[in-house]
Amino acid sequence: MKLVLCATLAVVSCQIYFPTDELEEKILAYPYNRNQNLPNNTAINLEVSIARSITKLTLNVNRAKLQLPNLVFSPVSIAGVLALVLLGSIGQTFNEIVNFMGFNEGFNIKNDNIEVHRQLGRISSAVERNSGSNDVTLYKTAIFVQEDYPIRKEYQQAADYFYKSSIINLNFQSNPSLAQRYINNWVLNNTNGIIPTLLDDVPDPNTKAIVTSTLYFKGVNWKPFYTNGRKNKSDRMAMLMYNGGDFPYYKDNNLNIEILGLPYKGGNTMYVILPHESNADKLRQLENYLTPADIERLVSSTRSTEVVIAFPKMKVVNTLNLAQTMRNLGLKSLFDPRSSNLALLTPGFTTRFGGIFRPAPTTTSQPLSNWANQLIFTRFSDQSNCQRVYDFYTKTFRCNESRQRRATQLEFLDKLQNEYQRFSLNPQQANPGLYADEFVHKTLIDITEEGTEAAAVSGIGINRSGGKVTFKCDVPFLFFIYQNNTKMILFWGSITSPEPSVPTSDVNNSK
Repeated sequence: MKLVLCATLAVVSCQIYFPTDELEEKILAYPYNRNQNLPNNTAINLEVSIARSITKLTLNVNRAKLQLPNLVFSPVSIAGVLALVLLGSIGQTFNEIVNFMGFNEGFNIKNDNIEVHRQLGRISSAVERNSGSNDVTLYKTAIFVQEDYPIRKEYQQAADYFYKSSIINLNFQSNPSLAQRYINNWVLNNTNGIIPTLLDDVPDPNTKAIVTSTLYFKGVNWKPFYTNGRKNKSDRMAMLMYNGGDFPYYKDNNLNIEILGLPYKGGNTMYVILPHESNADKLRQLENYLTPADIERLVSSTRSTEVVIAFPKMKVVNTLNLAQTMRNLGLKSLFDPRSSNLALLTPGFTTRFGGIFRPAPTTTSQPLSNWANQLIFTRFSDQSNCQRVYDFYTKTFRCNESRQRRATQLEFLDKLQNEYQRFSLNPQQANPGLYADEFVHKTLIDITEEGTEAAAVSGIGINRSGGKVTFKCDVPFLFFIYQNNTKMILFWGSITSPEPSVPTSDVNNSK
């Protein structure tokens, strides 16, 4: 019985914020105090430990490279899918996902399983909530299930409680084409139309579930780049965008690299790592020995520095099947029909258990007969036991839960923790035979300037600034979009040959 894992990200109009003189002070609010030592691993809290684990996952996936000249992916989106699978796994599959995600360091996930999911859910919500009024970050998850396939009631409740994840019934067996269209429309809707299709092929009729997550990000700048086309050193055409001013910058002599921070208007930052006299081999060497501690140290070491920047205007589109990559990194049993064990997600068709983990077929509010008219997806269920309060900061109504509701939630968490521990340790637990066949990760990132009309003004700014440091990305480099509040890497990119986001003829004509 097949399970398909899917993650999509869309990064559109990553327009980088170059501060004006009045706003330069704002970029000095770095995520770390530069005079502060990084906390000891034994004393860090769970949230920071999870963020570091996601960074470790990021570096491991990046090292796989997948033979692509340009690789862009979303660690948060990948982790979101794996978190939903982790919630339903036991035994070897559970242990391998824990190791793959880096959750075997800093805390005991076996004893704190529910608390880890609670923190992961909080971080997932914070990715969207803390994005700022000027950046748009949308994060969604959903599980599409064969309509007659049983999903445990407790798993469904936990997935909704921790991850606000919808469970939607489709018929892969009888009508896989309709299921394909439904899922693709769900992705289209939740990436603001940037990624029109996730499933290029009709799902296998034996598919029992497809676990998906989408992450859409749009960053906004206040001061546009100045664009001017030129050839880079690899003789590939790239549209370079120029600007100058004070930016977070650091030169690391130990790693022989430079790092530059390009702040977005809403509080996120794109960091660019440039090896000295970079080429493809030097970039690969850097990727092989970068650690999460290096990333933290580099970010925390940046200081406001006068810099002249040349950065490529580019568009990268990747469709990745990460199944083999995950196998190579130790996550093997999930993709093996003989050893995958997702018994907390489903009992399968043949086994029935009494008590709290009795099987319960899922239901959906989007019937297949009327799917085209119901492509409206919400993460939050209706809240009836609450008082609506107007928030003057967000200019929206929020729901204050009653004490009775909060007490019920605590009871639910205690019960869930006890039952998950009891159930996962049951040696008689039968394996439902559900395994992952694919892990599809679709990405699109488009980095542009705000517009060409402001080019002349920006050009004057560059000449006036005459910075002490020149940071030119016409050679291989790394970049990552970093959320300062959560310490999470939203997107990671390894660029060897930046492709122009405009036709080659336009690049030539811009000279």
